[in-house]
Amino acid sequence: MENDLYWGLPVILYLFLAGMGAGATVVGASMMLRGGGGPRGVHHEIARYGALLGPIPVIIGVLAIIFE
Repeated sequence: MENDLYWGLPVILYLFLAGMGAGATVVGASMMLRGGGGPRGVHHEIARYGALLGPIPVIIGVLAIIFE
């Protein structure tokens, strides 16, 4: 096939990092909306970690795309 599309490892990593960061953010947001458990509950802890850790892989992936 002449029109094969080949993505190198960097593009695959960008997509993986974006998906991982988005997934962590969505899980954190859903736990925040679910609520329950008070300020020290399990839902609050998961929401906090999702909000703190979710944007990091997205930022790394976006910066890697910009500087490529």
